[in-house]
Amino acid sequence: MQTFGSQDIYSVQKCGLLGEGSLASLSELYLPLIGAKALGLYFALYAESGKENDVHFGDELRKKTGMTFSDIQASRRPLEAIGLLQTFYEKGANDCGIFYFRLFAPSSPRAFFGDVLLSGTLCFVLGEEEYKKIKLRYVASPIPECCK
Repeated sequence: MQTFGSQDIYSVQKCGLLGEGSLASLSELYLPLIGAKALGLYFALYAESGKENDVHFGDELRKKTGMTFSDIQASRRPLEAIGLLQTFYEKGANDCGIFYFRLFAPSSPRAFFGDVLLSGTLCFVLGEEEYKKIKLRYVASPIPECCK
């Protein structure tokens, strides 16, 4: 993973939109897995996306998020691991790095709970009882045999 610094430049491409239920699923399903700083970085990058050919310096992101460069670096890891962020790096002139961030919308709750890795990790982090409560809010129970 390339180190991100003040003189590096970056652009953000949005690869999916946050829908009405996205905020709830980000806070209940993803936040326990990635942490608050990573979620804050996700929202900061999301706010900058969609501006065609908009390029920023790393120091701007540090100021907008209130994070250190170490925090930004550490926050990218869980976002990338969970599939919300892809980072591409290229070495620019004067040893400055060029970072291309691609942001992805979170999975639907049904897809999230259908993913063994995501749902299993959430269960591990929250514990089975809390996991079941959250899952019941998002995944409709099957129709009982008597009602079919």
